[in-house]
Amino acid sequence: MIFCSNCFHDIEIKSMIEKNGTIGTCPICNSEKIEIYDTDQEGSERESTLFSLFDNFLSVYTANDDLPDSYPMKERKTLVDAVKNDWDIFAEISDESIISILKSLAPEHLKDYPIIFEQPVGIPEKYNKDYLVENSILHTEKWDDFVESLKHKNRFHTNLVDTELLKKYCINIGKVIPVNKQRFYRGRIAKNKNGFSRSEMGAPPEEISTDGRANSAGISRLYLTNDRETTLHEIRAAEYDYVTIGTFKPVRPIRVVDLKLIHKISPFCDDVDCTALAINREHLIKINEEMSRTMRRGDSPLDYLPTQYICDFIMSITDDNGKPLFDGIEYQSAMHSKGSNLTIFNPELFKCTYCSTYEVKKLQYVKKIIS
Repeated sequence: MIFCSNCFHDIEIKSMIEKNGTIGTCPICNSEKIEIYDTDQEGSERESTLFSLFDNFLSVYTANDDLPDSYPMKERKTLVDAVKNDWDIFAEISDESIISILKSLAPEHLKDYPIIFEQPVGIPEKYNKDYLVENSILHTEKWDDFVESLKHKNRFHTNLVDTELLKKYCINIGKVIPVNKQRFYRGRIAKNKNGFSRSEMGAPPEEISTDGRANSAGISRLYLTNDRETTLHEIRAAEYDYVTIGTFKPVRPIRVVDLKLIHKISPFCDDVDCTALAINREHLIKINEEMSRTMRRGDSPLDYLPTQYICDFIMSITDDNGKPLFDGIEYQSAMHSKGSNLTIFNPELFKCTYCSTYEVKKLQYVKKIIS
């Protein structure tokens, strides 16, 4: 069977095809002059490598006949639905193409366990307490249990989190922001058109720092965005407000945990256990969603506790020499779906290079009936 790198989203698989494929036209997505991969070519080490990856990946799933009776019916899905919903492996290609590719890349699985392609499937480890205790970030608990514990039971020394597992996944989605590649922005609503100076655009002093999504009261952290439009949304500027927006750049390369990449963690990485990742994706995605959740005026500071815990934990991750691995976190903007936020643990790592003051001339409100 022939397919191409554009048939996939998964970066590991795309990389393997781009490295080992030949240039041609893809019969599945019709991409032209693209690296194509032919599974019918024999005698190459590349086939055995890719085949073994997909055989291992499909071993995560158990066919309906072999699932325990207690396994929830709503969790039983066709293989193609499970792969599409649980992972970000394939691009926007047809279900028939996905199944055909899976069969062509896992011939041993197709031979030894064909019913996985015919029946609904599930992951029994999701409901195996012994497995969860050893392999789940939250052991046998759910995210809501973790939140309840932080808010009302044990705020500083919770034992609900497997910190070694969480550390492993954080390292997997770490990235470096170079000094001169990208600019970031911070906004402040000004009293008048004079706005603020560059020296006034940094993080607030510790003594006046209030609870935030990524900091507790009394801890000063620098909140930035990736563009000016997102900045205006994040500070909730109103019509006719004067807003000063400062442009920031890092003083050295910055290493951050990019929570937006949680969906992109590949089950085909060398150091990733496919089944454990399948179990933990729900928790990891929840962390990203909580960081991006819109906070309303009536919300309690307690609602920030789960994300404050995650941010403090990421700040505490060190290498073998005890040196902090990360300088901050990046996550989807809660106020502007096309933008992202960057929170820096040490505000001195960024400097404001210049700033401009604007007057907001027009806002567009979109309302939705909820009751």
